Amino acid sequence: MSKIIVLSDDKHASLVNYLKLCKERYISAEEHDVAGLIESLEAVPHGSDVAKAAVENGVTMIQFMASYGVPKVGNRFAEAAEDIYKHARGQGDDIEFDDILIVDRVLNGAWVTSNVWVYASDVGALDIADNIEAMRDFLHDGIAGFETADPLLFEKCELLLELAWDGPTGPFAGLQPIAGESPSTTITLAGELQPVTLSGLIRDVAAKAEELGYDKFQLEQLELWLAENAVALDTKFHAVTEEKSKD
Repeated sequence: MSKIIVLSDDKHASLVNYLKLCKERYISAEEHDVAGLIESLEAVPHGSDVAKAAVENGVTMIQFMASYGVPKVGNRFAEAAEDIYKHARGQGDDIEFDDILIVDRVLNGAWVTSNVWVYASDVGALDIADNIEAMRDFLHDGIAGFETADPLLFEKCELLLELAWDGPTGPFAGLQPIAGESPSTTITLAGELQPVTLSGLIRDVAAKAEELGYDKFQLEQLELWLAENAVALDTKFHAVTEEKSKD
């Protein structure tokens, strides 16, 4: 029965070097195919390469933790970490300990993995209205004669910006995530009636901004916002537009 052994990068290198030393000093290549073994080992991906390939093929952190972690309940260090940091020090919801976690024990204690909350705004992430405005300004600076060079994209930017700053009655205000599919709404853009969704318009603007080098961090923040709010945004915009058309 064959087994797969994954070594850390440093242990992999140490093993190869040790075998090379044995080959040179002690072992006859005719008696033992050490050279072949060394060649095979050098061809084997390092541990970090294996881990990277696993992530690229969909292995999640939860699955890694299930393999390497230990149950929190019953582990003295894990239970103490939760008591100390979550309860005794009053950090509450700002720190979480998973049911399965890593406990790296050393002589005088242990390192225990945890999840620490950081607000997006604390690291400079823009809210949706500011992000749309920043993209509009970025495109204005990056496209010569923006309004005439790409009138459709320009109108999309201006419409989104107007609606994003439309106050508490606008389609961006008071959204609650909902399931389902986004309804399209027919509006006039660049002199033509077009069925659109606001989330689709945002992604159109974001795609052009990304092409021209807009901040990837802000684009990630935008996509996270859309993942949670796109259907609610499009549904509300459709309802508001329909209501206005009746007046």
